[in-house]
Amino acid sequence: MNNINILSYIQSTLRNVGVFTTISIAFLREAFIYSTKNKHYNIIYLIFSFIFLIISLVIDTLLLNFINKKIIKHQKKGEDKEYLEPYKIICIILLLILISFLVFGMYRFITKLSLFKGGNFDL
Repeated sequence: MNNINILSYIQSTLRNVGVFTTISIAFLREAFIYSTKNKHYNIIYLIFSFIFLIISLVIDTLLLNFINKKIIKHQKKGEDKEYLEPYKIICIILLLILISFLVFGMYRFITKLSLFKGGNFDL
């Protein structure tokens, strides 16, 4: 892969991370809306939010591994790797943001389940 193909792949993958994160946030927002209206939908939307967020985390982690492998490959060949460094930083920041979203969603999910009483969804 030449540099243009690598950059295109990285940018396309970052866009996919953004798409899945946006879908996850949309489901999280829907769960917030249904928190008082329909308790079943609230839990279902939270689960969907987790699924899309985990997909986003996996894609970002795979991209970070890809970038690290390319940096090592360029170091061995003595080639310029500076064009990859900003994308590595972006992936790490994105990973931290996604993990914070996951922690927030897990907190919200656990607090909803902790209110689960007597076999009924009496949230």
